[in-house]
Amino acid sequence: MQKNYILYLEDDEIDAIKFSSTMKGLNFDQQIIIKENGEEGLKWLSENPDWLPNIIVLDLNMPKMGGVEFLEEIKKNEDFKKIPIIVFTTSNNKVDIQATFEQQVAGYMVKPFEHSDYKEIISLIKDYWEKSSLGHI
Repeated sequence: MQKNYILYLEDDEIDAIKFSSTMKGLNFDQQIIIKENGEEGLKWLSENPDWLPNIIVLDLNMPKMGGVEFLEEIKKNEDFKKIPIIVFTTSNNKVDIQATFEQQVAGYMVKPFEHSDYKEIISLIKDYWEKSSLGHI
């Protein structure tokens, strides 16, 4: 069963706070659950199979289990593989982009440095979340 929240996998506490506060500033009043790496994200999903997120926002460069490894693992699970995933990372490396799209991500966005650009991208993620709230196929 899908619930109205975002699962955000991000190991940098400042980035996690920035994401949450920007979403709140855009009148996003749903829950954002933050986990520090892919391993914790998979554990959360496994422990809450009746409470799946509308989308997962995923950083790539994380300890223990990075974003690409997380994608490889989540796509093996029938219950989780259809959750839309947006990569939100500092990497604009073509190898990373290719690897994530091979795992069927819904989008790939590079974290910008300017606040106005950051807010614009977060607004796009929010819009995607709102449009993906009809449920998983």
